[in-house]
Amino acid sequence: MKEFYVSQFHFFGGNSKFASEGLNKFRIYNGEDIDIFSNPDYVIPSITFQDDNIQNITKVSGFALRSNGYLYALGQDSTPKAVIYYKTTPSGTNPTSWAEVLVSNNAPAIQGYSPLTIFTSTESGTAKTYLYYHTSTNKLSRYGNFEGTPTETASFGTLSGLTTNDRLSHIVYNGELFIANGNYVARVSNQGNFVDKSFTLPSGLRAIDMIPMVLTSGGDYMAVLCQDTNNPTQSQVVIWDMVSTAGAMAKIAVPLAKPQWIHKLGNTFFVGGVNPNNQFEIYIMQGLIVAVTPLFVIQGVNYTLTRPVSPVTTKYSVTNTLLFGLEGSKSGMYAIGAPMENQFSLVLAKRFDTTYYANHQPYGYTAINDAEYVSFYDANNSAYKVKIANGQIPVRSSKAIIETLLYDANYPYLDKTWQILEVGLQPLTNLTSLTFEARENTVDTYKPICSNNVISLANTENQTFVLEGFSGKVIQLKISFTSSGNSCPKLKWIALKGNYNETF
Repeated sequence: MKEFYVSQFHFFGGNSKFASEGLNKFRIYNGEDIDIFSNPDYVIPSITFQDDNIQNITKVSGFALRSNGYLYALGQDSTPKAVIYYKTTPSGTNPTSWAEVLVSNNAPAIQGYSPLTIFTSTESGTAKTYLYYHTSTNKLSRYGNFEGTPTETASFGTLSGLTTNDRLSHIVYNGELFIANGNYVARVSNQGNFVDKSFTLPSGLRAIDMIPMVLTSGGDYMAVLCQDTNNPTQSQVVIWDMVSTAGAMAKIAVPLAKPQWIHKLGNTFFVGGVNPNNQFEIYIMQGLIVAVTPLFVIQGVNYTLTRPVSPVTTKYSVTNTLLFGLEGSKSGMYAIGAPMENQFSLVLAKRFDTTYYANHQPYGYTAINDAEYVSFYDANNSAYKVKIANGQIPVRSSKAIIETLLYDANYPYLDKTWQILEVGLQPLTNLTSLTFEARENTVDTYKPICSNNVISLANTENQTFVLEGFSGKVIQLKISFTSSGNSCPKLKWIALKGNYNETF
């Protein structure tokens, strides 16, 4: 018998596509309600969402932040009519309550998931700021201007390209507002003029989402992610120069049957969508080249759903991190970041609620300073919810877990006896703990590693466990975090020791 050692000194590599790949990249098999980006030396539970509901308002899909710091939210009442609420102080130690701004003359957008976008145009030589949103079947509505006495223009523009099955998305770029319009892209110019069909997409393509693109060859473009009705096994990214009224500078095929969004971090574009294998897959695009295989895969996402499983209205970038909401067997706000040069990491950063997360359906998300807002439907209690994660009044998760990779000590074919687990952490604070379980493959039920499998003594920095009853070619650990308010465990590293038999 020979001794072996396995150690993992960091966990910021995020979730791996494979159960046993990526130890040298500091990856994990699964992380939930975990912050892997704030500090490279340890991982901690995320700040949880707390109730901040808007009374009698449902399906809050759009959030918009005005330059004066006011936060606006778009939802619907029981009539139903589109409604807008706001709060004057959305972050800090004392966020204000929501107050009604507008009950629209129109019903909410029939497609659902309308963005709410704030946009300033110069009309007759005067700067005018409006909130833009969708209502009814195909109406672009706006509320403003905020420089005067705001009123609603319920039918500011008619989006003639929209059908009831199309997706809604906006983006402000170069002083103009661009709007997905079925087989077209509409726009509101910097002078406040609405153009219904500013650009006609190639036949059979329906706009899903948009992101600006600057090519190395020069020039500003818009990358328009499209559903391809000509070929339901793929999506298309259409590159538009924002001048031409039809055609495309380029079309890039992406192997996603149901595209959800496109976004950019640094020089890398990410395209997310669902495939018939019930996987949410994220492909990277560099320039005009899409990777052959997905960079990230999230299992357990229902391909048959006709609603967005990852709405554009939940997509948000903050401090070099891309966040997006996802509905699936593990619903929540996911995060992609780059804690290491040339390596992206993915993790389930925040659950929406402590209730059963497979029954959560995201609608909208935004972040203001150190406050995050999310809206979702909780089928566990048939409730539409708005919540805040407030960095000024943080409550850390006690649902946070890490599941490690399958450790095999570089000998996956040899039988082993797993004997010792060493754990390193920042000095443990009062009323917090770490609990350790293990299993011998990814389908077995986890069981305690020993009779006393918890670290709970305050100020503990290192602890040794003697494992009981674990023999096999591989082992996988599950580490559960218990927090108390803002106090939480800070896990630095783990190491395993055991024996293996050199003969098969």
